[in-house]
Amino acid sequence: MLIALLMSSAVWALDPPSHELLDDIERWEAGQALLISGPPGCWRLEGTARQAISLHQPPDWFSAARNEVFAYEGPFHGTLVDGVWVDLSSDLKKVADHKLDLDVGVHPLIGVLPESEFELEDTRITIGGDGTASVDGSVVQGVNILTEAIEELSGNVETSMAQWDRETNAVMYLRQMPLSDNDNRPIKVDVRFPEGGPLPDRLDVVWPKLIKMGDWPLIAKFRDAQAHIVGHLHEEKVLPWAESASFTVGAMGFTAGWEQVIQYTKATPCTAPAGAGTPSGSEDVPKGDE
Repeated sequence: MLIALLMSSAVWALDPPSHELLDDIERWEAGQALLISGPPGCWRLEGTARQAISLHQPPDWFSAARNEVFAYEGPFHGTLVDGVWVDLSSDLKKVADHKLDLDVGVHPLIGVLPESEFELEDTRITIGGDGTASVDGSVVQGVNILTEAIEELSGNVETSMAQWDRETNAVMYLRQMPLSDNDNRPIKVDVRFPEGGPLPDRLDVVWPKLIKMGDWPLIAKFRDAQAHIVGHLHEEKVLPWAESASFTVGAMGFTAGWEQVIQYTKATPCTAPAGAGTPSGSEDVPKGDE
């Protein structure tokens, strides 16, 4: 899907940054945060999204194997204020005439999701527009779903380094953390900084190929989990360009897959909260070949 968006070729070789700059891990960590949170200030973002759910049921004595894909796609728009979605709307429709009727929404990897409320086993959970969550009145800090997925499925140790990539004329900020304290297989996070500048234009997260969760007999096997964010550098800021996430899960003989691809097409500054600066101008986000 995003292979064309994630590939680039260098026209000429640049001199690598100094060792002192490469060793400044805080610099690269801060740049990564900008790509995940989105541009500062208030921005109205528009684009298109596609979600696909695949199901595989093996054959048994009474029926043949079943393989189906249920896809939904359509436009979306939302307002991102300092890394928090204060509103987010989508209109995803079925791509084909299949039987699975779902109210499918968009779940961006960037930013904290907008205000919503739902109940789970008589517990009321409210996600506030300010990035906080209230669980039956107790307030907890809201999270970015990509950051949460990395932290919840990793151990307590992390290694990180920055190195110069001559082929792409970029600094690659490389992070690895073990899946758990008892499983050293790494979750890999790679962030690219073109020409060694302070702003990144790409983030890739790849989990170990197979992750087992649960206890027998209800053991779920997650495979090929990955997430990608591509940014567009414009006037000393990173605008969201495209993102994708996917995984498959198998349990009790059944296999299901999920994939979401988001293409941002327009970013328009909006009125920022009191005390914050307001960007000027409207930008069409360049489209890549899918």
